[in-house]
Amino acid sequence: MLMGIDFHVITVKFFENANRAFNYCMDVPYSAKIIKELKKSEHYIFPISVENFQEFYRNKDISGYSIFYKDKYLAEK
Repeated sequence: MLMGIDFHVITVKFFENANRAFNYCMDVPYSAKIIKELKKSEHYIFPISVENFQEFYRNKDISGYSIFYKDKYLAEK
């Protein structure tokens, strides 16, 4: 999905629960094929609920959501 001129969003949906989504996000960067592509540009990887995605897409604030995600969800793990 195109998100402005400079960013694209890749979505993988749906997971049974938040833990499965979180675990998937932790495993994605370890795939050799994916690592090769991710190194080409700045990127963010995080699970996001349907409700939060609507707000995220409306604001198009990637760095702001990344900070929110780290403070709210990674602090709990």
